[in-house]
Amino acid sequence: MIDIAGGRILLLCWLSAGSHPDQDVCGPLELLNLSTHDKKFLLNVPREVLVKSAGYDTVEQVVEKADTYWLGDIYEYYSHKTGMGKEREDERQSDVQKTADEKRGDKESLPQAGG
Repeated sequence: MIDIAGGRILLLCWLSAGSHPDQDVCGPLELLNLSTHDKKFLLNVPREVLVKSAGYDTVEQVVEKADTYWLGDIYEYYSHKTGMGKEREDERQSDVQKTADEKRGDKESLPQAGG
């Protein structure tokens, strides 16, 4: 699922052979890690999390459910089970700190009044 306006991938669906035989399973892109050594993406999710996740018989079922609430539920499910939410929050905090540091640096480089 692609967010055209935002220009990002929101959700991936893959055929699961283990946890939900012959069903599609959906999850956030952040669940995949690129292995440059193996030249492939690896799904970084414990098996028990996949077993308890929702499975879909057809892509049409996924499309029918696709709305912001459903998407939020998928992200919430995996973020609580995989630590994905913590990584996102750490990245956000890092971005906030970087922006604050940049603003502070801009103020320090400005000429001071009366001097």
